[in-house]
Amino acid sequence: MLDGLRKHLGVAVEAWKSVSAEKNEPTINPEFLPAALEIAESPASKGSRYFMWAIIAIFTCVIGWAFLGKVDVVVVAPGKLIPEGRVKTIQASSEGIVEQIFVHNGDHVNKGDVLFELNSIESESSVDQAQARLLASAIDQNHWSSIFTFIDTGKMNITYPESASSQQRINLENQVNGDITSYQYKVEHLKKQAIESMSEKIVVESQLAQTMKSLPILKDKLDIYESLKAKGVSTDIDYYDIKRQYISQSEEVNVQRSQINKAVAAHDAVQTEILQTQADFRSHVLDMLNKASNEVLVRQEDLVKASERDHEHHIRAPVSGTVEQSQLTTIGGVVKGAEPLMVVVPDNVDLVFEGKIRNQDIGYIRHKQDVEIKLNAFPYTRFGVINGKLTEVSHDAVEDKKEGLVFTSLSHLERQTMQINGTDVRLTPGMDGTIEIKTGKRRIIEYFLSPLLEVSDESFKER
Repeated sequence: MLDGLRKHLGVAVEAWKSVSAEKNEPTINPEFLPAALEIAESPASKGSRYFMWAIIAIFTCVIGWAFLGKVDVVVVAPGKLIPEGRVKTIQASSEGIVEQIFVHNGDHVNKGDVLFELNSIESESSVDQAQARLLASAIDQNHWSSIFTFIDTGKMNITYPESASSQQRINLENQVNGDITSYQYKVEHLKKQAIESMSEKIVVESQLAQTMKSLPILKDKLDIYESLKAKGVSTDIDYYDIKRQYISQSEEVNVQRSQINKAVAAHDAVQTEILQTQADFRSHVLDMLNKASNEVLVRQEDLVKASERDHEHHIRAPVSGTVEQSQLTTIGGVVKGAEPLMVVVPDNVDLVFEGKIRNQDIGYIRHKQDVEIKLNAFPYTRFGVINGKLTEVSHDAVEDKKEGLVFTSLSHLERQTMQINGTDVRLTPGMDGTIEIKTGKRRIIEYFLSPLLEVSDESFKER
């Protein structure tokens, strides 16, 4: 191998010596030579040599620039501008018929404004019925509450629901008075029975006292007659008459004592019945009050549900903004539940660019990467691009009809306007375009070497 190199080096040296010898020879004017020799002896044009060296220099510069120069590696993703926080899609919760349309495309609305109204006859009826049932339950609750207060305090204090009519207030007062009067009548009747029993006891006790006073006298009288009878002075008739009176008075004492005991027992029984009546009435009122209170709670929940159903028929703006993409044009038209009917673009919110990153590019994407946004409405060759930062990338892919599985991204814009002929024009939601996400840098020469490296890597392999 070394011998070959020496041989080639020797040939090159001899060729150089030959060229140098030709340069030292005296120049012959080729114009006086024959045509063939004139062509052979004419020296090469200096311009061609300069042109060749210029090409070599340019090629060398290009190679150097390709080796040293770097360009941005970007991921291109299509998308559009959306409000930060996204637009608010307006939908109906259930199927209904459009009764009124209050807004149209381009109208500005405030939060809570009614956008349109669906058929709400049934819901309004339900609300009215729920309110009526709640009022009836509240009246019943006040009815028993007023009676319970009277039982505890002995004072009449009737409260009325605020929405009760004058006739309902009169009816409530009559009911309370009627129940209390009935209760008082029953208790008073029992108290009269107790008083009668006590009066009877007092009368019998008085009679018993008289009897007890006369009984010793009869006993003495009987003893005297018994002594006279033994002496034969008194007759048997007189003796037995006095004895009969004594026995009768003794039995009368037992009867009167029994009557007193019965009167006391009757009085105690009536007192017990009074206490039992009061306790039963209190327990009944308390039980009815609890039931009425529970009924009020149930009716309040029913009213809330009915109001919510009625509210669902009055579709309101969730935020302040501008109405766009309204699908409502006909009064009496039927809308389906969960069907998008219009959108509200919020006021005073910055726009962000929502891009769709292809599945094969997602591995190069990182948060806070620099981006350039090119809008189709403003060709970047004339108006430039909008710089920004990648702020959000979805963690899962979504199906796109055109691109297949894609990852959604959000990028923050450094400015919200585009300068057109010296005037700042504010960007609007829905403008489409592309986003170029800068994922890194790459040497220019790698673009030329990559195919060769790929071919060499895949060549000379056998399955």
